[in-house]
Amino acid sequence: MSVNERSKNYSQFVELLFVVVLALGVETRARLFQHPYATYLLVNFVPLATLMVSFFVIAVSWVYYHRSVQSLPYLRSNWTWIRFLLDSLIALSYTGLVLSVDSIRDFGLVLAVIYFMYCIHGFSTVLEHGWFNPKTLKPNSVPMFWALFSVYFIAIAYLPWSLFDSLSGFQLGNLLALVAYFVGIFASRYLRHGKYELLTTSALRKLKLQRTPTVALDVDGVLADQVPHVLARANPEKHLNMTKSDITEWDTMVGDERFTDLILRYLKEPKFVASMPEMEGAKGPIETMRMRANIKVASSRPYETQVDTEGWLRSKFQFDGVEFVNTTNSGKAATDADMLIDDNIDNITSFVTAKRRKWDNLLARRKYGILLLQPWNEKKIGRIQSLVEDRRIIIAKEWREIESWLA
Repeated sequence: MSVNERSKNYSQFVELLFVVVLALGVETRARLFQHPYATYLLVNFVPLATLMVSFFVIAVSWVYYHRSVQSLPYLRSNWTWIRFLLDSLIALSYTGLVLSVDSIRDFGLVLAVIYFMYCIHGFSTVLEHGWFNPKTLKPNSVPMFWALFSVYFIAIAYLPWSLFDSLSGFQLGNLLALVAYFVGIFASRYLRHGKYELLTTSALRKLKLQRTPTVALDVDGVLADQVPHVLARANPEKHLNMTKSDITEWDTMVGDERFTDLILRYLKEPKFVASMPEMEGAKGPIETMRMRANIKVASSRPYETQVDTEGWLRSKFQFDGVEFVNTTNSGKAATDADMLIDDNIDNITSFVTAKRRKWDNLLARRKYGILLLQPWNEKKIGRIQSLVEDRRIIIAKEWREIESWLA
């Protein structure tokens, strides 16, 4: 059975549970709609309204469950079973909402339990899919967000709402509590899935309640368009007419000199480094990345060029305070980051396949790579096909494609 078929079967079962819960709710609470007298409806206004809110919660949860399974399908890991069981339990737990509509406090406590189950479910999603989507850098789940709302519903349930009843002679306290529950339900969905989603995630990260991914960026071929810059100087010197497409290997001969030797010689000149152009279309997506992740630079340029390179990064990308890691000796595999954007297939491969610490496995810290296509790596893509199929490495033709993912 394929992953898609398995995911479809699991989701159909959970959606069937939603149908059962709705049918059970209508069956058990039909009496609230059967009495013809207005006085009866007035006395039972709060239970009726609470029942409507419970149906609203079930319907909205059904919709968002369907969306979540589409974006994060059930896989074939041990955590998939736990996530599936939690989805089933959550769907069944909505029965408790319907059965508790006669007690506004019990209704709130059931909501708190459901949202706490969202929290546990969130951790199972993280263990199955990782903390973030490698393309969008948006979180796959925000467990502590749901935990905060669970606490909110407990607090609302135990506030002294009965004081308002004595003032009004009507069930005003219960009605206000129901309004507070509804506000919490609406806010939790809007803040998680609405236009304020990124602000919510940012706030959680500042409070240390959500992991922040770290993205490492290579310089040459990713941030700096160094090949045309080198050839613009080398062609007149060596009486050549080479273009970027001619550099299919780093040791391609440029006249009587290998390209790698040529660029190392030029990089020792501060003016050459300072005048190097940035990659076309890189600035926009990098600014978006900085709102969603910690950024660091990982480059294997010679140590003596580091000061000039950092100055270039500040000038072109306003990378003040951004960590610069020289990987000349350590290699890219040792870079402490969740994602590496590089143009070198060997760097990408060693990074995503590097042996991780047990603690990283426990925290679901997976490593991903984005390979930026260049003439010198296009013919080698077959070497990483299995990693591409496993979604460990993503291939981008240019920065504009990355920008479309982040939109």
